[in-house]
Amino acid sequence: MSDPLFMVKTAFYIGNYRQCVKEAQKLQMGDQSLDLECDILMYRAYLAEGKYNLVLGEIESRSGPEFLALVLLAKIMQNPSNKEAVISEVGNVLNEGAASLCPDIVALLCANVY
Repeated sequence: MSDPLFMVKTAFYIGNYRQCVKEAQKLQMGDQSLDLECDILMYRAYLAEGKYNLVLGEIESRSGPEFLALVLLAKIMQNPSNKEAVISEVGNVLNEGAASLCPDIVALLCANVY
């Protein structure tokens, strides 16, 4: 069985972030876990492109520890001098993330904050 996120992941991992976003926007899998992973990769690609405000604006309306971890990462990337304030929130996100659909993604995003 092939990985439905293969093209999204490949584009992200080779640093072709624009292509990653395009591939992610085309996919509609219907599987909540795969949709979540696809969205996370897309938002990580936006962060890699420096589009912090776009990520913060779109994620504010979404809930879940995965998106909260992305918000923290975006805040640190946007304003590195604010790192200490953001790091204080990471523990809470990790605790919430343990029960999420993708706990490994939450842990990875929180690790990037440090």
